[in-house]
Order: sequence, then C-alpha cells, then structure tokens
Amino acid sequence: MRVATVLLVASLALAPTALASDRFSDPRGDADGGPDITAVTLANTDDVLRISVEFASSPPLGYDEAEGYTDMLLIGIHTDDDQSQADVEYWTGVHGVDPTRAMVVRAGRRAIVGYADVAVDGTTVSLEVRRALLEDPDEVAVQVAAGREYADETAGAAGGGGDFAPASGAHLYALAGGDGPAWLRPLVATALAALALAAVTALIVRRPRPGSRDAGRAAST
Repeated sequence: MRVATVLLVASLALAPTALASDRFSDPRGDADGGPDITAVTLANTDDVLRISVEFASSPPLGYDEAEGYTDMLLIGIHTDDDQSQADVEYWTGVHGVDPTRAMVVRAGRRAIVGYADVAVDGTTVSLEVRRALLEDPDEVAVQVAAGREYADETAGAAGGGGDFAPASGAHLYALAGGDGPAWLRPLVATALAALALAAVTALIVRRPRPGSRDAGRAAST
C-alpha cells in the first residue's frame, strides 16, 4: 500500500496541469453593420496557440454576391515588447467567402510562413496557429479586427471602420507550457502504469486463498 501511495504522489507531481485560457470581452453593438465581435478567448498547448473569436450572430462571417461584400476577420500577433499596430510581427485571418483556411504572414518580410487551422462553431471562429510558425514565443499580444469589405468602396462607405478587440492597444497573453516537455511524458506514463500494477498486486495479495482461515471467515459473513 505504501508503494501505491508513493507512486500516486509521484504521478500527480509529474502529471501536467490543466491549461488556463484567457478571455476578454468586447461591447456588443459597436460594429456599425458589419460583423460584431463580443469576446476573444486565447488558449494554448505545447504546439498550438488557439484564438477563438465570438460574434453577436451566426454566421459570424458572411458574404453577399448581390450586394458585393464579404466579412473579414484579421488578427495581429505581437511576439516582442513593441505592441503598436505598426510593429505587428504576424498576421492571420479569414473572410466570409471561405472561412476554412487562414494564412499566417510574417509582417516584416511579407512572407507566408504557414497556415492556421480554422473551425466555425455557431457564432465562434477559432484559429489554431502552430507555435513554431511564431518562433515559439513565451507570450503574445493580439489585436483582433473584423469588418465588412465591399467590392465597390463607395457602397461600403456607411459601414464604419470595423470592430476592434480590444478597442485600443493589444491584449497580452502568457503561453502556458501545454502538456509539459517531451522528456516528461514517458515518466508520467511509466509512473501511472506502475501505480496501476501496484494496485492490482495489492488486491491479489490481500484476497484470501481458497481453504484458508481468512477464506472461511469471508464465506461465513
């Protein structure tokens, strides 16, 4: 029993903690007719940064060929201390015509470094960006913008300047360690397996053998 207790403590110490997410809200109804951002949630694993943008209505990003517009979602990702809009390191985003694939662009070089996975669930658009594409930063600051773009610029003049979250500046997010370093995972798996084996062994040892005095007592109760 002591072995099982020790292994349980060890496995709990080695096991990765649950990831914390960070959510900030944006006022509803401030989008001037375009897509209206209501909240942004940031979360991560060892390998991925997930940015989930909630909108006021579904579909979150639309388009209309007859009226000649498409809704756009653009996310700026800062990976250094300069969080001004002019110094964004990476851009990613999607539009209403094809909300399934997002390029990740290195702003300084204006080069595509990869693609983000996109999922749409109700009023939420989520983008998953591999941290390696961002050179695996310890923290990021994000600026999220959504707007309605018209093929005829004069037709969309009344649509306002879009919706921004946060309304000014950028939101800072410290990335957690995810599932823990790769070298730690086999140790966790080994500790948990040893704990299970110790528990099974303890049950076998404690079970009364047929014909023994303890077995007779167990049968009589």
